[in-house]
Amino acid sequence: MKFRPTERARLRQLMLERRQKLLREALESNGQVDAQELESLGRLEELYGLSTAKALTVEILIGGVVVLCILSLLLLRLPTANIELHAEATKVRFVLSGKTAISGAVAVRWIAIQGQQHISISAGGPEGDIKTTYPLFTAQLADANSAAMSLLIPDLPADGLVELSHFADGTREIAFCDLERPVTLLIPSRATIEADSTIVLPAPPQVRVLIFPAPEDDAAPVQGAAGPCRRSAMLHLRFAPAKNGDSEFSRDLVIHDLQLYEEPQATGQLLSTIASGQFRISSTKASPTLLLPNDLLEMGSSSGRMRSMTMGDKTTRFDFYGTVKALSIGSSSMRRSAMPSMLEWWLSQDLLFVAWSAGLSSIGFLLGVYQWILKRK
Repeated sequence: MKFRPTERARLRQLMLERRQKLLREALESNGQVDAQELESLGRLEELYGLSTAKALTVEILIGGVVVLCILSLLLLRLPTANIELHAEATKVRFVLSGKTAISGAVAVRWIAIQGQQHISISAGGPEGDIKTTYPLFTAQLADANSAAMSLLIPDLPADGLVELSHFADGTREIAFCDLERPVTLLIPSRATIEADSTIVLPAPPQVRVLIFPAPEDDAAPVQGAAGPCRRSAMLHLRFAPAKNGDSEFSRDLVIHDLQLYEEPQATGQLLSTIASGQFRISSTKASPTLLLPNDLLEMGSSSGRMRSMTMGDKTTRFDFYGTVKALSIGSSSMRRSAMPSMLEWWLSQDLLFVAWSAGLSSIGFLLGVYQWILKRK
């Protein structure tokens, strides 16, 4: 039988008065109460669904569900998060999402090349073109004050792996794979070339050097999160810039699989290349997290844009805006997740959205509890 709220309130009041009367009688008679009266009261409370035990059970159920919901929001992590990363690193590795042009020619005074199939040198002299297949090719200006050599890198293909590195001796390296055209090196001044033999190039006219990458089958695949190169092996161009200072590599690059550590060791250990920086999860209102030297930042599957990327004397400086599906920070042996929890994301939303979602969730939950109580009657 169902009761109106006023009737239920009246019944509760009557049951309360009978319980109080029994307690007074127990005090007056040193604990002796009428057993029939006590049994009658219990049967009435059970019949009308007014027992304290039942009410307490409902309260415990509601409290348990609320605690479970809060714990779930704390423990569950967002599947993806937006990140803003501003950092400097001695090595940056990523995969291009589209065909990309490099920002102008790279002026160098010394260069070492590895990973090529062959190199063709058009010296313009009586000896004609010179071709070498020696695995290591170097070129250096005979006079440091002469006009610098120009390294012309063709457009880099989509899904091509790129590595930018810096070394302790001040040299830099650009490495990439899957090139569709040869790299060009223009030498306008007297220079010395070393391969399988030493060649001293005369003064101008300009010497043109074409560098053809080796097919992928000629070299071991490049392993890592980006996967192996498919069409050609990695071509490594290590050089000493003609002038110290910053040089822009490219701007507004669309990339994925950003890595800021050396290639994984045989033991699985990862060595960070981060020199400094900070990142912020823009999906929440959390403060930026500072990155110290050798902090290992692993981003799992990442994608986004490099708003700027500049190669300096010791590090590559970049600004990355994108999304990550995993994010951890720490050391090679111990890292903690930096992915925001569902609760952090929820609390960072607009207050109106939070109020509406909390209100609707509460109403839905209370309606469910009310329906459950009604079915128990």
